[in-house]
Amino acid sequence: MQKVYTLRKLSGQGLVAPNWLADLNPQQQAAVTHSSGPAVIIAGAGTGKTKTLVYRVAWLLDRGVPVQSILLLTFTRKAAEHMLSRVSEFHPAGQQVTGGTFHSFANTLLREFGHHLGYGANFTILDSSDSQDRIDLLRNQLLKNLPKVRFPKKGTLLDIFSSHRNTGRPVEQILDQDYPQFYSLLVPVEKLFTAYQEHKKKYGLADYDDLLFLCRDLIRDFPAVRETLHRRYSHILVDEYQDTNPVQAEIVEKISGPNGNLMVVGDDAQSIYKFRGADFKNFLQFPDRFPGAAEYRLEENYRSVQPILDVANSVMSQASEKFEKNLFTKKPDGKLPVLITASGENDQNAFIISRILDLREEGVPLNQMAVLFRSARNSYSLELELNANQIPFEKRGGLKFTESSHIRDLIAYLRLLLNQKDIVSWNRVLQMVEGIGPRSADEIITRIEQDGVEAGLSGLVSPKYRKNLAGLRHNLLNWMNGTELKAIAEELITFYRPVFERRYFEDYPKREKDLEAFLSLAAKFSSVEAFLSHLALDPVDFSQEDTLPTHPDERPLILSTIHSAKGLEWHTVFIMDLLDGILPSTFSLDEPEELDEELRLFYVAVTRAAENLYLVYPGVSFHRQFNQYFTRPSRFITGLPDRLLEKWLLDASPDQPLLT
Repeated sequence: MQKVYTLRKLSGQGLVAPNWLADLNPQQQAAVTHSSGPAVIIAGAGTGKTKTLVYRVAWLLDRGVPVQSILLLTFTRKAAEHMLSRVSEFHPAGQQVTGGTFHSFANTLLREFGHHLGYGANFTILDSSDSQDRIDLLRNQLLKNLPKVRFPKKGTLLDIFSSHRNTGRPVEQILDQDYPQFYSLLVPVEKLFTAYQEHKKKYGLADYDDLLFLCRDLIRDFPAVRETLHRRYSHILVDEYQDTNPVQAEIVEKISGPNGNLMVVGDDAQSIYKFRGADFKNFLQFPDRFPGAAEYRLEENYRSVQPILDVANSVMSQASEKFEKNLFTKKPDGKLPVLITASGENDQNAFIISRILDLREEGVPLNQMAVLFRSARNSYSLELELNANQIPFEKRGGLKFTESSHIRDLIAYLRLLLNQKDIVSWNRVLQMVEGIGPRSADEIITRIEQDGVEAGLSGLVSPKYRKNLAGLRHNLLNWMNGTELKAIAEELITFYRPVFERRYFEDYPKREKDLEAFLSLAAKFSSVEAFLSHLALDPVDFSQEDTLPTHPDERPLILSTIHSAKGLEWHTVFIMDLLDGILPSTFSLDEPEELDEELRLFYVAVTRAAENLYLVYPGVSFHRQFNQYFTRPSRFITGLPDRLLEKWLLDASPDQPLLT
């Protein structure tokens, strides 16, 4: 018996089926089939922007646009590879499209045209470590003519230089706002920046930032290069345009050419990387820079239920600068997001853990739930309680509490109060005494082992550190006889602060809040032993799945900073510590632009949730100076209409505590 196989009708251009656009909604179809000229796609959260870009590239190929004439720029290599892989499902030439990051594209151009700027095709790219070493070399030469001062380390200098170039902020402003301890060194820092730039040019070197700036200079200053690129690329597509910095935006605009076939995709409401130099006004002002540009709005959301989108829409209505859009979904009605005012931080943790366990019993896997927060330090106490309750979790974004060097310093002091034979802690503590190095520390530890703490720290020592060692001896002996952890912790912080500011001189202002977090945690325990035992429930790295899951193959709960959560989604999302001073950050309260960025950060957090959203804050918090104090809920949630939220009261019986 023979079987007849009917050949399908082919388009003649690739693998695109005749009805392929049926997979798109009307908004996406309009963007994908845009004819010519500049266009901006305003893609709200969860509206399928990646799918739209993929189909746009496939549509261009299907229309006969040569594959070598299409340029796709993204912010990560992985994103470009993912998109082109999906394009290849529709068209065999998909993988041949020129696609990649801004930096990889710039590198390619410099290899080809860099001779115009005095760079040969074999110029050397400096990675971060290489750049720091070059700066260190130049810094040592410069310091010969300077009095003895505490100069920034090479890594800090590279951060300052990079911030200056990418944000356009003067070095003076960066030192004043971000590194005030170095402001008096403004003149030599500026001279070093100039020397570093001249050194790279002289020796044919380019760091990561140079790739962008040199690429911009090539296109801007050399008409022949610019015209070559205009002929080469007839269609340019840029993803996440709201995250471009000024030089990236200039590169894109200058290579788009007279035909202006430039399509940018983004969401101004998800611009949260100003600290990296991103300027969302590149996106907002696109219609002004390209008069007559077509605008397409993707507003149908495929992730979240409508009540969550209603909150997101209301959040962005508070922004002073934005593209107007209204997210909607065709999903059936879902549950209202829930607002919970916990009495304090303990009850906030108790609610989150209790609700996670409830949802897990209802069939929601742990890895489909996430707890989001403004800064990594906001989750420290929650991490301890998750461990105590044997709930596996993975933390993303920022150092974990006990991974921070300054927190490990404090723990070393406390460990010595319980165990004077702890050689590792002695070694750490002694080398924090100014003037004591590894050899001296070994000698002192030997005396302590032989004669005890008091005698061991009182032996004959060099005068250069005798006074400092006496201070350590006095305090340790007092704390060993103390009983109240809270008092010991406060005295320890006072004693440690000069060490802290010296040891972490480069960035101690940024670490300051961790000391408050340490005190806040210590205040929950009655003794040093109880506190250290609780910390020891989890090894050094809180991010590992160290606790035992109920099911062997169960994947962990996600804890994440909001910045690290961008682009991801979960069935259920908890946003914790929603307080003025945290979200929005204290540093943003007096700056309208900074406040708007914090609002967008909250919007990103809200739109990560598909089915359930819980907004949580403690009514009372702890501060070293004021002890317990009444908090103020985030202005972002007090600005939401009551009809959008369901409010829950917490009820815990004294006989049935929420936390084990």
